[in-house]
Amino acid sequence: MSIALSAKAAALPEPVRKILQSRCFRCHGADKQKGDIRLDTLSTDFVNQRAAAEIWHDAMNVIQLGEMPPDGEPDLTSAQRKILVDWIKGNLAEALGKTASEGVVMRRLNKAEYRHTLTDLLGVEANYGDELPSDPLSKDGFLNNGEALGMSGLQMEYYLKEARKALARVLVEGEQPEPYSQTTSKFEKFKNLHPGESSTRLGRYHFTGVEVREPPKSGRFTIRVTAKAELVDGKAPPFMKVRYGNQVAGAKAIMEVVGEQPVTSSQAKIYEFSGWSESFPLIPLKGEKLKQIIVIHNSLDDGVKAEKPKKIKEGRKKKTVYPDDSDYPQLIIESVEFSSNQHASWPPAEHRLIVHSEDTREVVRTFMKRAWRRPPSVKEVEAHHAHFEKLEMGMDSSVGALREILAVVLTSPNFLYLVEPQAKKKPRELSEHELAARLSYFLWSSLPDERLTRHADRRRLRQDQTLRAEVDRLLADEKSERFIQQFATQWLDLEGVDRVAVNPEFYPDFDTELEPEMSQETHLFFREVCRANLSALTLIDADFTMANARLAKHYGLSGPKSQKFEKVALNDRRPGGLLAHAAMHLANSNGEDSHPIKRAVWIRERLLHDPPAPPPPNVPSLDPSNPNFAKLPVRKQLEVHREDPACNDCHRGIDPWGIALENFDAVGQWRDVIRRPEGKRRKKSEFDETPVESKTTLPGGKTVNGVEELKTFLLTDRRDQFAHAFVTKLTTYALGRSLDLTDQPEIEKLTHNFAESGYLIQPLVREIVASRLFRNR
Repeated sequence: MSIALSAKAAALPEPVRKILQSRCFRCHGADKQKGDIRLDTLSTDFVNQRAAAEIWHDAMNVIQLGEMPPDGEPDLTSAQRKILVDWIKGNLAEALGKTASEGVVMRRLNKAEYRHTLTDLLGVEANYGDELPSDPLSKDGFLNNGEALGMSGLQMEYYLKEARKALARVLVEGEQPEPYSQTTSKFEKFKNLHPGESSTRLGRYHFTGVEVREPPKSGRFTIRVTAKAELVDGKAPPFMKVRYGNQVAGAKAIMEVVGEQPVTSSQAKIYEFSGWSESFPLIPLKGEKLKQIIVIHNSLDDGVKAEKPKKIKEGRKKKTVYPDDSDYPQLIIESVEFSSNQHASWPPAEHRLIVHSEDTREVVRTFMKRAWRRPPSVKEVEAHHAHFEKLEMGMDSSVGALREILAVVLTSPNFLYLVEPQAKKKPRELSEHELAARLSYFLWSSLPDERLTRHADRRRLRQDQTLRAEVDRLLADEKSERFIQQFATQWLDLEGVDRVAVNPEFYPDFDTELEPEMSQETHLFFREVCRANLSALTLIDADFTMANARLAKHYGLSGPKSQKFEKVALNDRRPGGLLAHAAMHLANSNGEDSHPIKRAVWIRERLLHDPPAPPPPNVPSLDPSNPNFAKLPVRKQLEVHREDPACNDCHRGIDPWGIALENFDAVGQWRDVIRRPEGKRRKKSEFDETPVESKTTLPGGKTVNGVEELKTFLLTDRRDQFAHAFVTKLTTYALGRSLDLTDQPEIEKLTHNFAESGYLIQPLVREIVASRLFRNR
């Protein structure tokens, strides 16, 4: 059938036009636009029409992967594919030589960066910024994208309030307060402090409570516990968890954790825990005596579900009898000391970190330089110091005036934003201090330290040898755990676990405390791949995972004996790699059963950087009101859904990725049968069981059966795509902005070097930092 050509289509080179006219315009032309893509009128001006160039770029990708033409249509010949790909690639290359990325001029610190920055700047760790609004996710799934991080007047009020509160904590005035200490070796019988009974011998069902007679309202406090352990062969040592909080007479205690650590010695030793009073509940009520309480219990989690206590009658009263726990390691508490206002010097170290000189102008200048991550101008320093002098005249204390001025510094755009000004819309090399800030926020989520700043001051950081050495130093520092945690959480959407509630009728034995541990498994697994310098392909397939006792039991593994995560070998019934992690399965479920479409979108979006187009409006849900629909196997549900032609076009490229993972239920446990409720009732005895069907045909025609064959396919047929996707995701996070077509040549180069290195992540980090993308704006 002859298809009428538009003027744009008629102007195409003849070999390209013939292929598009015969194979593409029927579905992407005047009569039909599948996926809302129309090619016959699409601009070929790759320089000035960026959106059109992006569509041609996407078309090239699906042609190269063999996903277009779709299943059921004859495939392109090698010659036809080469003609189309070469034409698109040539136009892209020519356009990229004439255009430049616009980048982002200013990027606001997100909540995590704000918290870490204040911690490192002030020398005191706290939950800074907890009251700030949540950060929005960018289209790439990251929380540090400058385009998504806006600012409102309400946020500015929060920032000023937070700055004043933080500075009041570290800048002190007046005489040193009298030190306070109390030691207790006799313990009262408290109630409502913790499940179990009060005792100084702490097993599975016991706790110790200590009342603090004169609780401080502010400042740092220290709790020192003298304790020892009664160990049990073959079991982990007991763990001491200390909580501190408030109890009003007759009410339940409101507690926060101060700390937790294992007790490994059978000889009594002192274990120390510290915190800031302002971070713990302190709720005095009118007419009630305020009680601050320390609660200690044995938090060892050996993976064994605790039995419930029994109620027995003793005369007219009921007595609670707890199960025997003689085989559970015991924690023996001998004494508890609580102290506050214990300062080795006055003013304390955190005060002297800021007020390091009697010259307030120098104090202000030094603080501005550290907070703004660059040397302030003389004019900026003088303006702030003049303001300080005005405030000091009207205030009782110079410390109070200094707090106000430094709070102004902490609400300036120079602090709240990573500022990289650009006079003209063309690339320029970052200044030394801009490069130092970009590097430190990439790997530490915080401001540059003294050494990094010194390199910038001396104009040495842009030297290749110095920059490489600094990357290695920052990666080796414990602060780089922030990078590992932040990138893994955002890239893999680990917070998705918190969005799904597990239905207890479907999973009556599911322990909700597993949910954060599922995310922890993936975070620590990514950490192990990074730290051990393993191939990033290990993320797809591995012979180990990271688990503690509870998670290992959930998976049917052995090894861990406590809540501490360990590297655990997998068995025949537990596959390895991200596709087997419970976090991915729970986050992409409905809390009752698997959700193949969500899992498929996760794979395409997170692992392959190939997100499917959003569904068109008015598309019916996968869960219609038909009461018998839920009883159908997922494959049948999807077949019904695809009976709508508008749904079928999209879902044949999505569903197979999720169907291959059907051996995992909603909480990530392996299954060979799928249990579904009969009708509307969901009692345990009213579930149907149907065999799992995980055999499916992926886009491009490859048939796989289950997760192992899917992983093999990813590691063979889609290895290059995964590598390109990982490089794209990591570079996007490093730059704090979305990538565009102008970035693709550098991404291709980085991907090539990534493969040449054996897909190692640390060398990739060095390559990204050394790249033009990172060093320019």
